[in-house]
Amino acid sequence: MSRVVEWHPGPSGLGPAVVALGVFDGVHRGHVSLICLTVRRAREAGLPAAVVTFDPDPAHVVGHAPGTRLLDPDEKTALVADLGVETVVVVPFDETLAAWPPQRFVDEILVATLQPVLVVVGPEFRFGAGARGDAETLRLSCAESGCRVELAEPLTEDGERVSSTRIRGLLIEGDAAGAARLLGRPHRLTGPVHRGRGEGAAVLGMATANVELDEHAALPASGVYAGVATTEDGTRWPTATAVGKHPMFPEARDVLEAHLVGFTGDLYGQRLTIEFLERIREQRRFDSVEALAEAMAADAVTAGEIVAGRR
Repeated sequence: MSRVVEWHPGPSGLGPAVVALGVFDGVHRGHVSLICLTVRRAREAGLPAAVVTFDPDPAHVVGHAPGTRLLDPDEKTALVADLGVETVVVVPFDETLAAWPPQRFVDEILVATLQPVLVVVGPEFRFGAGARGDAETLRLSCAESGCRVELAEPLTEDGERVSSTRIRGLLIEGDAAGAARLLGRPHRLTGPVHRGRGEGAAVLGMATANVELDEHAALPASGVYAGVATTEDGTRWPTATAVGKHPMFPEARDVLEAHLVGFTGDLYGQRLTIEFLERIREQRRFDSVEALAEAMAADAVTAGEIVAGRR
């Protein structure tokens, strides 16, 4: 079982190790390939494998980029830990750390505390103030301590690199199925359920869970999606999820409402995880509330069929 530790200055107790270094914001298939390479190199060397990552995502600290996070931090750590590494080291990232020059990052985080004999990074890895450091900078900085650097070959799909940027682009287009193909699993969002305006049950006859999201969560394009919702007890439900403000209810403030097909009960206060399998349709204005209710009922049937077809 992997251990997860937060980085602090000073010895980590990890000892010599083979280290994968990166943000790993989506833990997509490219990230998995890199981490699995790290585990193989560690086994060859008879050393433990470790992953060093950051929380929060440096892009949210430096670039203040909302709507770009592909995974909840805890989910990211859990997915990384499942890949066979002995230790996941989470480096708290803030503006102070962002201002460190590349050499200080290498000296005080990698060498002084982690003692890596090999560091594996991807071709797009950048570090240090102004993202001035790259894989070559890392190689030169690590050489003084006897640590080697290996640049992992990028994973490609349909002739293009599997990357978080590409996945975000697919989500922006509403291509949930394409994003899932590159992620290696459906894109998912997690948040607490809170009380909404009540139109779902009172007006439309279909209860919906209003999920509150962090500002950095990457929403797919506006529309209705077939997917799966997982409640806190681990039960999974076929789900029709509406993303974006509905044109018939402009005063609504929620941007993610999920109808769990077949569910009856109270979800308020629970954390709900929504997986997106496929977009059913775009959001649009209907001629009447009755027509919208009919469309929502059809969405629920379609969502159930899509989920059943994936089992």
